[in-house]
Amino acid sequence: MSKTEQILAELSRRVSEGALNPEAMLQMAPIGRQLPKLEWIQKQNPKRSAVLIPIYNDRIDFRTVLIRRKSYDGVHSGQISFAGGRQEEGEVPHETALREAHEEVGLHPNQVELTGKLSGLYIPPSNFWVEPFVARLSEQPKLVPEPTEVEYILTPTLEELWSTEIRTETVVQTRAGKMKVPAFDLNGEIIWGATAMILSEFIALCTLE
Repeated sequence: MSKTEQILAELSRRVSEGALNPEAMLQMAPIGRQLPKLEWIQKQNPKRSAVLIPIYNDRIDFRTVLIRRKSYDGVHSGQISFAGGRQEEGEVPHETALREAHEEVGLHPNQVELTGKLSGLYIPPSNFWVEPFVARLSEQPKLVPEPTEVEYILTPTLEELWSTEIRTETVVQTRAGKMKVPAFDLNGEIIWGATAMILSEFIALCTLE
């Protein structure tokens, strides 16, 4: 078993057992962002959503799937994110993650084996509560971007995401003005905000310590 396979086995164990590390998200949080108590979040009546963190082997490297969203009149316009979206009536969170991944990048649910869920995250600017699900894919997927929602698809290797060299700071334009935030610089693709916070916990769980 390779080191990467050992790391993924340990990740799967931790996620399936709920041995999470929500505090790791704060490493990539905008200045002043905290992790509010669930009771406070519930009082905000947040919109519920879910995203999928799929892991697959292309016979050379282990990779995951990210997307750049289309530009639109909204808080998350043009951002890098995991495939995902708003929970529909009658759905449970993992069903939302699977449906959205199918709609946005053509990932068929039959290819997906859910491993478990990372910590939920409240996103104040959009009043969303997002639940990230980790999954293993049975084969290398044929990814197709949904043209009205997805600008393009990224498939970084896990080794790229685990590298400390991609951690940086950047200035972003928000509705409250310009803000300096921690970010990942993935070959020129800047990942910040909620996606960076989710990635931060994912990376923290990918250790053999």
